[in-house]
Amino acid sequence: MPLAVEPAAGTVAAAGGVITHTITNSEAGKVVFKVKSSNNNEYRLKPVFGFIDAGATAQVEITRLAGPPKDDKLVIQFAPAPEGAADPQEAFKAFGRRLVPSPIPMLSRRALRVASRVA
Repeated sequence: MPLAVEPAAGTVAAAGGVITHTITNSEAGKVVFKVKSSNNNEYRLKPVFGFIDAGATAQVEITRLAGPPKDDKLVIQFAPAPEGAADPQEAFKAFGRRLVPSPIPMLSRRALRVASRVA
């Protein structure tokens, strides 16, 4: 798998908390990524967009605000980084726009399950 996420799943208190996950890029080149959440009301992600050089890692901090306990899903979308790109958000958006007419999207995904529990 080109990107690995450790740990692959996480648990955070429904009352709120912070967990950190490491994304490792095993691709031969730099990738651009975006982290998406199934629950934007109770989760804050930092960073949402980023670059990871070949063979390097990036940390993603997931903050859960207080709310009812439930299972949520975070998805990390990634693609080869455009040559010379400096802004990951713009690089990701530009890549996505080029894919819109394509019948087979070339964007890859890694899912990350996050469960909340009563503390």
